[in-house]
Amino acid sequence: MTPRISSRRHSERGTIAATTSVFVVVLCGLAFAVLTEVTAAKKVIEHGEADMRALEAAETGIALAEVEISSKQDPDKDGLGTLTSTYAGSRFAVVATQDPVLADQWTMHAQVLVSTGGRQVYGRIRRVPLGAWNYGMFVGSSITIAGGSTTDAYDSRKGNYLSQVKNSDKFGNYAQASGGIGSNGLIIF
Repeated sequence: MTPRISSRRHSERGTIAATTSVFVVVLCGLAFAVLTEVTAAKKVIEHGEADMRALEAAETGIALAEVEISSKQDPDKDGLGTLTSTYAGSRFAVVATQDPVLADQWTMHAQVLVSTGGRQVYGRIRRVPLGAWNYGMFVGSSITIAGGSTTDAYDSRKGNYLSQVKNSDKFGNYAQASGGIGSNGLIIF
């Protein structure tokens, strides 16, 4: 009976070897699947980060163009609000175009290209003159406004009130029906 026992052990060894081989193949397959998933997730994250860097560079370009426009200074002599530079390793280009009708408004287009694509950002700004009362009536002392009095708002540099109240664009009439009032003293209604 001893020969039978040794053949049984020999056949069990073969079953264990086959089971171990299948287990190793399955384990290698799972490791390969996890590695593939990690690589794909890394590429998605890198793409998203590059996209965010491109957006940051485009917004930085828009902000720098706004600085040029508001200061009315063009250090690189390529046009007010137009510039090309880099931010966080991304190169951006901004072109600012002044509105032909509304001279205080500008449209800006920023473009950034990165290895995984790019970003384009459009913006529209309005350059407002500096001062405490940009578009209002201001008096150096007190003022009394009698009942029923009204104020209006228009840019006297561009003509009289009647010429501006008749003309409008997509933002409304050039002249407004009401305007602000400021004083170094009292405002009495």
